[in-house]
Amino acid sequence: MTEATNNLGIREAATGLWRSRWAVGAVVVWLATGAFAQDFDPENPRDDIKGVEIQQNLNARLPLDLLLVDSTGETVRLGDCFTKGKPAILTLNYYKCPMICDIQLKGMVAALQEIDWAIGDEFNIITVSFDPTEGPELAAANKDSYCKLYGRTTARSGWRFMTGSPANIRKLTEIAGFGYRWNESRAEWAHQTALIICTPDGHIARYIPGVAYEPDVIRGALLEASNGKIGSISDAIFFLCYHYDPDANSYVLSAMKVMRLGGTLVAIVLFGGIAWMFIREKARRRAEAARPVGAES
Repeated sequence: MTEATNNLGIREAATGLWRSRWAVGAVVVWLATGAFAQDFDPENPRDDIKGVEIQQNLNARLPLDLLLVDSTGETVRLGDCFTKGKPAILTLNYYKCPMICDIQLKGMVAALQEIDWAIGDEFNIITVSFDPTEGPELAAANKDSYCKLYGRTTARSGWRFMTGSPANIRKLTEIAGFGYRWNESRAEWAHQTALIICTPDGHIARYIPGVAYEPDVIRGALLEASNGKIGSISDAIFFLCYHYDPDANSYVLSAMKVMRLGGTLVAIVLFGGIAWMFIREKARRRAEAARPVGAES
């Protein structure tokens, strides 16, 4: 084996490890949280893991008048983080989280880097700390770090990092169905993770649980939340032909939607053909009526 071939193999192996870094992180988190939950008894839940589930409150309206503080220290309404016509991803984290929040946000960024849509252009992201002791300085540091990791300049305007008062945070998390609890023995917050996909007017459209995400699943959820109003013609066709399968955690081809689309296209073609024949016949009759009497046909 030549040295060049050897180096190529090493580079390919390194590339594979780099691409799978979030998957490895997800496995680590899964093992850690699995060990953490081993002692869980539904009849007698431990205090440190009670109430940390995520309740999927689909179609719930987020409190858009809720006041939060952004990474610059300015007090803003939650509704100010939404843009007309653009869906949004809501993530609930805390900025000093020792592991799972960082892995979730990096997993989201890795998936979004595979999508041609950009944060701030086709959709927004709202990251809110549920730790009321955290302030704008931490929010600003996290924004700088994750926006740099994402690598597209539009993220600076489209990705908001927020903090808030205990009462306002509690109101937001309750409506979003997000449970969390302070674990005194570990000196950290116990919580689960999910991307909460929201419509442009602030309704919850989809939950994507976990810390590692498929780009097509996020893309499909954003497209669905926008009611097919973002993206290209091919995205619109995707929206018309696919539906979300919660068991597979992916968007799959819907036979019913394909049949409906096919029937619509057939109807359009038939109507167009009939209209063309009608117009042609009408033009022929006009030409005959305009022909001088006695002229050859």
